[in-house]
Amino acid sequence: MHLESYMIELENNLDNNECINISVSSKPIGWHIDHILKVNNAVAYALLKSNPNEYKYSFNLVRMYVFMRNSIPRGSGKAPKTVIATEEILLPNLEAQLAETKKLMTQIQNLPTKSNFKHPYFGMLKLKKTFKFLDIHTLHHLKIIRDILH
Repeated sequence: MHLESYMIELENNLDNNECINISVSSKPIGWHIDHILKVNNAVAYALLKSNPNEYKYSFNLVRMYVFMRNSIPRGSGKAPKTVIATEEILLPNLEAQLAETKKLMTQIQNLPTKSNFKHPYFGMLKLKKTFKFLDIHTLHHLKIIRDILH
């Protein structure tokens, strides 16, 4: 799991939250950070509330493709409204969300292996696959952030 190092990189980019490069993304860095944190927090809360006895594996070609590549193709997905900012993204809010994410990532480390989360494209993911999704998703947006800065 690379989430710990990714969280450090996010924290190091908080001061760049207003940077934008339209040739890379129509959204500023702060939007990408906010989105990553909203996703990570929503997924962590879903895992904490999940019932491991309800986990059931099902084959999913999209999941298999993304997980084998360890990357999400740019522009290929549409995020649910619940993980998209609806108000201005401010630095203190990003800092608070990041602190919450760090706390939640620690809390979910030792959940039962069949704790689960239902992804809109990938279907039901148990704990290990959820961590893989969070790694892939976070890195996807970090690559965009890196490209905005360079």
